Amino acid sequence: FYINSRLMMQSGRGDIIYRGTVDCARKIAVTEGLTAFFKGNLSNMYRSVGSSLVLVLYDEFKRWLLLAGQSSYAK
Repeated sequence: FYINSRLMMQSGRGDIIYRGTVDCARKIAVTEGLTAFFKGNLSNMYRSVGSSLVLVLYDEFKRWLLLAGQSSYAK
């Protein structure tokens, strides 16, 4: 994902920094280190956790409402 965004950003420029995917990955690893490939992943993780939490809470709330509805019919 990070390599793809780097390659897309250079497309509008006149000077070519990277010749391809492998060249881009190699240059990033050499100049910035391997941790450069994980830049911005924390915000994506937060977004994923938030979405997952919404789904879990929705399912649990729906189950709770169904159980509450069944107990009211039993009375």
